[in-house]
Amino acid sequence: MKILTDNLKSQLITDNPKLIEKLSNLYKFRVEGYRYSPAYKRRQWDGYKRFISNTGIFSTGLMNLILDDLRGIGADPEIVHKYTPESVDKVDVEEFTYYDFQDELIVKALDKRRCIVKSPTGSGKTLIMAGIVAALDGKTMTILFNSKQLLVQTHDFLEKCGIEGLGYCFGDGFKRAPIMLSTVHSIKKIQDWVDDCEVLMVDEAHEFSKGDRNLKAISGSPKAQWRFGFTATPPTNKLDYHALVAALGSVVETVS
Repeated sequence: MKILTDNLKSQLITDNPKLIEKLSNLYKFRVEGYRYSPAYKRRQWDGYKRFISNTGIFSTGLMNLILDDLRGIGADPEIVHKYTPESVDKVDVEEFTYYDFQDELIVKALDKRRCIVKSPTGSGKTLIMAGIVAALDGKTMTILFNSKQLLVQTHDFLEKCGIEGLGYCFGDGFKRAPIMLSTVHSIKKIQDWVDDCEVLMVDEAHEFSKGDRNLKAISGSPKAQWRFGFTATPPTNKLDYHALVAALGSVVETVS
């Protein structure tokens, strides 16, 4: 048994089709309002969103959850990467010193390379983001926001941390640079950049768990093996939670 994995999609290869069927059933969730769908009424759809196909294909963000399930039944699949996983070290930023829990979250996120950083309100989420950005210096990045206000606040804070090469894209505002901060409403203006960037980051990630536009925005970037969401409140609804994890990775947190 093995898993072929890329930045966006992975596939479980096994000679046990019943295992894939069971996993597919485990990772299927009812869509809200499914009973009102014309396709459901015509019996062309059963109302479920499936995160694992009948050929074992799934979004790479679900990897850790699926590995836990497989190891829980004694399976230990070989992971075959279609890319070479990178590693980087944590670095400090100007003017600020990390608290222990911030330091721990930065290290955890960089170690996983893709995850949702759960950081409670008031815990310095933007400093944690700045620490990750600083560690990945030299890589092309896209940082997504749901509002111009949050984008501007984060841009100014990153500047204060001594981070250079900051650009932005919102409404009529535009500046191209290696680290592009963009609202999801303006992402089409930099779609080529998003498709080629090495790092994808999403502020207030829970707000991106619903809606075709938002999910599409965080599910792309095929060259980005570094993918991070930041939120104080991951979704509690199973469908929204798994949609967010599928795009960005499992939740990491720490207790202080």
